[in-house]
Amino acid sequence: LNFSVTTEVQLYPNPAKDFIYLPQSAQNAKVQVLDVQGRILLNIDSYKGEKLDVSRLSNGWYMIQINNGNRIKTGKFIKIN
Repeated sequence: LNFSVTTEVQLYPNPAKDFIYLPQSAQNAKVQVLDVQGRILLNIDSYKGEKLDVSRLSNGWYMIQINNGNRIKTGKFIKIN
């Protein structure tokens, strides 16, 4: 039985300037962008493959959580100007 609660996902482009794309596996999942303090900055109830606008975020590290109901995947990205 191979069960994993968290899996790392690849986000691109990384570092990101204006937009970020999530992997195909994120389709229809709940997606959240969090800052280093764990505050939720962006919340999408059902991701449809659109690019995420991160242009308003400050420079720094961010985490993305993708929750498809039975598994949570995480990814990190850096925001630059």
